[in-house]
Amino acid sequence: MEVKMIVGYRSGEFVTEQGEKIEYFRLSVLSQSDDTTGLKAEEIKVRDAQVLESAKLGAFVNLYFDDKKKCILINEVDNVDDDTLNAFTAVWGA
Repeated sequence: MEVKMIVGYRSGEFVTEQGEKIEYFRLSVLSQSDDTTGLKAEEIKVRDAQVLESAKLGAFVNLYFDDKKKCILINEVDNVDDDTLNAFTAVWGA
């Protein structure tokens, strides 16, 4: 399971051409990637506001998805291995 770091989240709404109001939720994360120098930044679709309740800025997490590729669970990782921690601290210089 790939460890990611939460760096932001947001919600909003829009109206479709048919007049239907759609609410959306997004999670912004950083992660390691073999094809990226540094860290990869991603915006992840989230199923609902309840999932975002467990989002903590700066937390290392594992994300779980439904069949529509929307995040349904955020599981905080208590102990991050040294290689992962070093990859993140190399970028932000902490």
